[in-house]
Amino acid sequence: MADNYSQFLGVFLGEASENLESLEQGLLELEAKPGDASLLNAIFRAAHTIKGSAGLVGQKGIQDFTHILENLLDRVRSGQVAADGGVISTVLASADVIKRMVANLSAGRPAETGIDLDRAFDALRRHEPLAGGAAAAPGKTGGRAEEAPRLHRTHLNLKYGSGILGNGIDPLMFLEDLDQAGKILAIEDDPSSLPPWEAFNPEAWSLGWKVLHESTQPVERLKEIFLFVSDESELRLTDLTESVNAADRAALAEVSVRGQNPADLAAPDRRGGSDRRLKADRRAGDAAAEA
Repeated sequence: MADNYSQFLGVFLGEASENLESLEQGLLELEAKPGDASLLNAIFRAAHTIKGSAGLVGQKGIQDFTHILENLLDRVRSGQVAADGGVISTVLASADVIKRMVANLSAGRPAETGIDLDRAFDALRRHEPLAGGAAAAPGKTGGRAEEAPRLHRTHLNLKYGSGILGNGIDPLMFLEDLDQAGKILAIEDDPSSLPPWEAFNPEAWSLGWKVLHESTQPVERLKEIFLFVSDESELRLTDLTESVNAADRAALAEVSVRGQNPADLAAPDRRGGSDRRLKADRRAGDAAAEA
């Protein structure tokens, strides 16, 4: 097991260095091409890959720090935060922090050795949205109330490849990322791929999940959460609505749960747990409609 971990860690360190180089190069190009969508997407993917692979090898310090960086980059590419000199400087400084953590691991030291992570986190969080509303680029609001962000309801049918555990991947990690990207409204296990007991292999993953999710992130953004397992997994993501706003959320809650697709999601779980969660969500929608 120790030999396997050393091998995985070595792969992570090499790939992290490559992605950091791509991230930094993209930022330098972004200074000459502010707002370039392809550059912003490439920079985001580099950070996303570092975060995901850090989680796979148990480097939670790098994972947590890169997650905050990834959130900032996502707001930049969605236009919520301007890619000005201050943001680019913060991202470059954050990339340098990650580079130092990778160097520590390469030298056999804990990743956080000699690094003031609290200060680094604070620098990133200065760009987070204020409580009660999204951050706006300075001087662009003109005193007008900000428009409520567009909401998406998405149905996800997740069936990972059977070798996911052997690759050192925690399937629950992706559910955590989904919840951080918005809100999981309902979830039900899908046992349809479970083999008969006599053929059961505890090292082969065979359980699926059906998830009802709400966020400001469109389907294409949610797909990026599953980059590491998309090739060997069956992942179906369906946007249930083209436009969701505060006025029709309650009606959509009822339609989403009761609708023919994803009707499977509303099927009662043998233990009753998922059915109770769906009923609770329906009751919340009813209450909102009556308010």
